[in-house]
Amino acid sequence: MASPLVDQRPSVAEVARTIYRTHGWRGFYAGFTPIILRAFPVNAAAYSVYEGIMRLLGAEKHETGMARLLTQVRSADDSVYVL
Repeated sequence: MASPLVDQRPSVAEVARTIYRTHGWRGFYAGFTPIILRAFPVNAAAYSVYEGIMRLLGAEKHETGMARLLTQVRSADDSVYVL
């Protein structure tokens, strides 16, 4: 039979309280700026590669039903408006 853990780790609530006590609300956002600065170019590159491959394969962009509905131009006489 397995023995119980001798070295218990703190709970999520205890860790959150400690962060708030020592650093305030800003402690929860530590490291946010570098993560965003790193994520932007990585995601932009991935999106560019994806679009390039789709173009290379000849995949056409098709409008979905919702996009067609939102971009559809209605005449002035039509009483139905898309919000």
